[in-house]
This record gives sequence, structure tokens and C-alpha cells, in this order.
Amino acid sequence: MPDFLTISASLACLTWFWLLMSHHDFWRSDQRLPSVFADLDKWPSVVAVVPARNEADVITTTIASLDTQDYPGVFQIILVDDQSEDDTANAARTRASDDRVEIIQAPPLRSGWTGKLAAMNHGVEHAYKHFPDHVYILFTDADIAHPPNAVRRLVVKAETEERNLVSLLARLHCESIWERFLIPAFVFFFQKMFPFPAVNNDH
Repeated sequence: MPDFLTISASLACLTWFWLLMSHHDFWRSDQRLPSVFADLDKWPSVVAVVPARNEADVITTTIASLDTQDYPGVFQIILVDDQSEDDTANAARTRASDDRVEIIQAPPLRSGWTGKLAAMNHGVEHAYKHFPDHVYILFTDADIAHPPNAVRRLVVKAETEERNLVSLLARLHCESIWERFLIPAFVFFFQKMFPFPAVNNDH
């Protein structure tokens, strides 16, 4: 009668066989925005909502990268300062232009809400009130540096392929030996749970 180790090894082999043969090529990392993209006849308006809590060390990079987007249409940025205990709001102001970036304060947390989601919701409510003609909302964390054409490429993808949602996985920052060791494993595990080719499959 097979012992426990034999049964465990057999189950592991069968699991990996199923993953490799039937799980939507989860290991592929070729799901990317096109490097060549077309111009649109009309560029829809976009509002970026950036929830931030105690991000003074990185928020200037994020705001600067959004404020210098080459997007041809109307593009507004709402930074929601989520009860920060550091100098997040003032740091953001040093890199924000007067006509594109608005910094607002998140209200006290209401019952049933978690902090980040509440801040995002407050940003969305502000966007609908002050920029009612927007077509798209860009949600982004407060510690991401966006390339200059990021918004333009996302909108082209959404418009030309009639997408209601376009999402990107940011390149994760790895410096220490443990980050270099653990983060790739985390991304690999994430791809096993949500295979990128399957997510982008219309069928």
C-alpha cells in the first residue's frame, strides 16, 4: 500500500501537470500594452484618483510622473490625503501644478469602511462633483512612477478595444536580497491564481 510520501508526491505531480497543461499558460508574462499605438480622433477626459497615507518619501515622484503625462485630452489629478501623520500633502504640493493637481483631505473614517477604499471613494465622489464630464477614472497607488505616455496608452487600449477596465501590474521595486528572493515568487504565485492570458481572454 502506498505510503504517505508517495501519495503526497503523486498529488504534487498531478497538480503541476494540471497547472502546466490546463491553467491558461499562467507562467507567461507577455501580456503588455502595445508599444506602438494609434492616435484617437477624440481624447476622452480622465481623472486620476491617488489615495495616500504617510507617503511623503515617495509622493513627489508619483505626482511629478502624473503631472507630466503627455495625454492630449483633459487630465486631472486628485490626491486624497488619507489622514497622513507625515508631510504627504505638502510634499505633493511641491511637485503639483496649479491647473492639473488638486489635493483634498479624506474625511474621518465611517463605520463599515476601510481606510484606502474610503479614500478612493471620497476621490471618486469629488471627481463626479467637480469634473462631471470625465469618462475614465485612473486609480493608482501613491508610490508608483508612471512613464510619460502611460495614461495615453491605457486610454487607447480601452477605446480601441472597447474595454470597461484596463489594469496594469507595476514593476515591483527590489533592492535587498530578500526582496529579490521573495517578490518574484509572489508574482509567480499571483499569476497562478489569476493567469494573465485568461484575464485578457474575451471568451
